[in-house]
Amino acid sequence: MSFGPEEYPESYPPQAAPNTGRVVLPGVFLIVTAAINLVLAGFVGLGGYTYSQLPHAEMQLVFDDFQGKLNAEQRAQLTQMGITGPEDLRNFIVRWFLGLAAVWGLVALPTLLGGILACARKARGLAILGAITALLPIVSPSACPCIFGMAVGIWALVVFFSPDGIAAFQHRES
Repeated sequence: MSFGPEEYPESYPPQAAPNTGRVVLPGVFLIVTAAINLVLAGFVGLGGYTYSQLPHAEMQLVFDDFQGKLNAEQRAQLTQMGITGPEDLRNFIVRWFLGLAAVWGLVALPTLLGGILACARKARGLAILGAITALLPIVSPSACPCIFGMAVGIWALVVFFSPDGIAAFQHRES
């Protein structure tokens, strides 16, 4: 017995569901990248805090050791920057360490959110933003020497822009 065209359901031929699991693994790796970035930001912030708590005598030793390794031109540049003593050096180091930790911590948040949203297959635009922030050197410490973060970010972008990736987000959002 055969069926005529009028006897098939409207969705004939049956359409296969998109491979929605394809975006989950890059999402998990985005979460791992964000966690690594947050840990590294914490270590840099802890370093800044540690320098802020050094006694003056120890900071003087650090400053003298630092000055001993510089040539005359480099010492002149430090003086031009306003770093003339151990307290100036401490303030410079603390500001840089805490500022860098703040930037790394803030940039890790879109990466974390993008990874979570990719795993849930929601908000493709935010997942793409998370992948982009994961691969940017300097603001994403795991991407600085072109290692883990950069590879994960590029891989996630390739998957999110693939037809399966687009379909996975659309299938979930509908």
